[in-house]
Amino acid sequence: PLTAGFVSRWLLLQSLNALDARWPILVLLGSLGVAIGYLRGLKALLAPSLPLPDPPRSWGLNLLLGGLSAACVGIGLFPQPVLDTIKTIVQILHIPVL
Repeated sequence: PLTAGFVSRWLLLQSLNALDARWPILVLLGSLGVAIGYLRGLKALLAPSLPLPDPPRSWGLNLLLGGLSAACVGIGLFPQPVLDTIKTIVQILHIPVL
């Protein structure tokens, strides 16, 4: 989009300012926190890196990570069995569903 929601956000800030003058300050402080975090991450990415030692080879860990990766792909491709199981659990526990 041309303005990426700038107009709606600006109108929201104006209405928050009309409601209470502290809200735009809180939004500004939150945005400042996000900007500082972004700049810290950018600094860490652009800093020269030290050579890392070779990690120890653990076949058990590799097998675990491979199995979990396969499970994630399998659940992503075929979610219905998991959803049916969750639906059954929700019905057994009488959890209200919106």
